[in-house]
Amino acid sequence: MTSPDSAAVPAVRHLAANPRGRDFVASDLHGCHGALVRALDAVRFDPATGDRLLLAGDLIDRGAQSLECLRLLREPWVYACLGNHEAMLLTWLGRRESDWHDAQEFTDNGGAWAEALLESATRRDLEEFAELATLVEQLPLVLMVDDTDMPFNVAHTDLFPLLRKLRAADGTPQSLQASLGRLGPLPCTRADAALWSRKLAYEADRCCAQCPPARLAGDHLMVSDTPYEAGLALTYVGHTPTPALRLHRSRLFIDRGAVYADAAGSSWRLALLEHGKVARAISSLFPRSRVELHADAQHRQELADKDWDLHTRPQACLDRGVPHVDLRGGFSA
Repeated sequence: MTSPDSAAVPAVRHLAANPRGRDFVASDLHGCHGALVRALDAVRFDPATGDRLLLAGDLIDRGAQSLECLRLLREPWVYACLGNHEAMLLTWLGRRESDWHDAQEFTDNGGAWAEALLESATRRDLEEFAELATLVEQLPLVLMVDDTDMPFNVAHTDLFPLLRKLRAADGTPQSLQASLGRLGPLPCTRADAALWSRKLAYEADRCCAQCPPARLAGDHLMVSDTPYEAGLALTYVGHTPTPALRLHRSRLFIDRGAVYADAAGSSWRLALLEHGKVARAISSLFPRSRVELHADAQHRQELADKDWDLHTRPQACLDRGVPHVDLRGGFSA
């Protein structure tokens, strides 16, 4: 049997700047392939002109088109990172183990589509599924893009446990991005701690609540009193559905709950963001040189972070239903 630490998760994939086309970012498709196609059509997405699509994990589960979303991994213009739902799929398939979830949690959290597919699969179906699972195994935790105007990262979550450890080991906040870029493959236990993190999602909910909203890409943008974290590039993250885009400690939370968009009166939708426009808007609204965390603020941040348990998965991480943020009690369905 595979142990949680015998398999390694790629930490980082580096992407060069995209001088020819545009870079678009989305997260948490959760099987909503049709919604993605419509969003791409609306912006006239064209791989032939160099456009790229970067996906912040959780392509699968809950929606009706999980297989179609997995097939996106074959496209040369698609770059994705690992989400906790992809990690659960690999555990369910027996390709890895985890201290943070078991095989049953995959089917309990929207993975029944895979069970149904394999029950009636032809040999060709099985071969395709095995090919796609191998592509999932190769997904990194983080995409790091060397954009000319504003370098950026794409990750499924805030990566808080991972980055806290890097910051503590290095001691120089300004080098956080470089330290992240040097990471090699990680054991599953360490990767899963990062994949389930919602620590900064809680913080963002609290810190953004008192701030007047701005507008970004036709959506509401809530910005905390600490928009940037020293040494860390803008990082697009998903994992936690949010009623508005939120910028906190260099993380831009972009999961707008695409899989819940069909509910009557729902404001949930798929957010598809063009990085070039996001970079210009954020730089204009919140110049980094004016709001970068200083040493005393960094120290206060470390004190606030120190009690976060890196190894114990909170019960709040169970991923069922539409999460409602309750800062005193975690998530409830």
